[in-house]
Amino acid sequence: MAKHATLRKIITKISLLELFFSVFILLALVFAFNLSIQLGFIYPANHAERQLTTLEKEFSSGELTEEDIPPYYDYQFIEDGRRSQTIPEKFAPLIKEAKRDGYSQTDSFIATKVFASYEQEDRELVLSYRLMATFVSEKLDRVLPAPEILYAVTFLLLWISGFLLIIQHYVGVIHLELAKVNQTNEEIKQMNLDYPRASSRLKETQEILDSLDNMSKQLKQALKKQWSSQQRQKELVQSVTHDIRTPITLIKGNLELLEETQFSTKQQEQLADLKNGVKRLEQYVEQLKVISGLIKEDVARQAIDQALLEEWRNLVADLAKTNHMKFKIVKQDNSDLTIAKKQLTNALQNVLLNSVEHSLPNTYLAVSFADHFNEYRITVEDQGAGFNEQALRKANKRSFSTKTGTSNEHYGLGLSIVEEILTLHNGKLEFENIVNAGEIEGARVIMHLYKSSE
Repeated sequence: MAKHATLRKIITKISLLELFFSVFILLALVFAFNLSIQLGFIYPANHAERQLTTLEKEFSSGELTEEDIPPYYDYQFIEDGRRSQTIPEKFAPLIKEAKRDGYSQTDSFIATKVFASYEQEDRELVLSYRLMATFVSEKLDRVLPAPEILYAVTFLLLWISGFLLIIQHYVGVIHLELAKVNQTNEEIKQMNLDYPRASSRLKETQEILDSLDNMSKQLKQALKKQWSSQQRQKELVQSVTHDIRTPITLIKGNLELLEETQFSTKQQEQLADLKNGVKRLEQYVEQLKVISGLIKEDVARQAIDQALLEEWRNLVADLAKTNHMKFKIVKQDNSDLTIAKKQLTNALQNVLLNSVEHSLPNTYLAVSFADHFNEYRITVEDQGAGFNEQALRKANKRSFSTKTGTSNEHYGLGLSIVEEILTLHNGKLEFENIVNAGEIEGARVIMHLYKSSE
């Protein structure tokens, strides 16, 4: 096959090869058939007809006996009232017709059976033969089908075998070429973009390979740009996390000095709030370190115990007081359900921030930590303006944002982050408006943590 052959050329070549092969085996079998006749292995189709004259003379002279009738004839021989017959009884009408007219034959187009009748005094002879070639060997003639049928079957088997071999050869050629495409595709899939470039003898395959190579080059360039951007972001985060440690250390030091000062009860509470805020700020710095790759993320899980619930209660209290809101903890249940503490605390904080930022001072924030049979449910209710219709449909989508400087609706990136964290905990996020007498009185956000797969 020439370099960069096309599928059209291959199909044309297959067709021509099959045509030439068909003509070749046909001529070869015709030659073999004629040679078999010349060598005396086969009688030609008219051999039985040519022998009729000889047999008629012997019959008329009284010299012909049953033993003298050649095996390629069937016969009915009547002599002295005794009948011998090898012609099947189903041909009785044709025998009768031959006795009447001297000659009869079947209506078949192929392998016509002929009947010839002869009479002499009290003797009758009906000979039957087919207009087909026969084997000279009586044994072969009994075992094998007629030579024409045998040669036709041989031609068909050889033709099918040749056709399958030709197809198999070219299918193998095409398969090898397509394997190069599969290999290239697998290299790209494994992100091995410096793979050795393959070339194909098939034009269509080469075009696919060229397209994949071009795609891999563009992908490599895009990945380099992305990697460079990620490296810059990583360096920026590392720089920020390093620089922010200094002011945090200063704040902690000053807070420790302030603890030695005598303050009123209210001032001590404010000081405790500042310490909790610094503690959460340190947690965020730790998360930035995880993002930048400075440290590994702590993915350890723990049960929901009283210590964790107390931490969550303090988080609710701090955010409520900071925004001059009242709060109440409706339920505070322990649970054997294991969670990633930092992730779920961040999720809860996002929900709480979303509520307090869109609620008026002196309104209530109600939070429930309830353990149920098949789930642990964290519910946050506020008395804000609630969700608009668009937010109810898209508030948990990362791409959704309708936030403006004067809006008081629930929206933004927070709930999408919560949704992602809950998905990692085999849970889901649910949010709705609190409606009374047709009026929206607030918003309700429910974090479902399922204890087993739904």
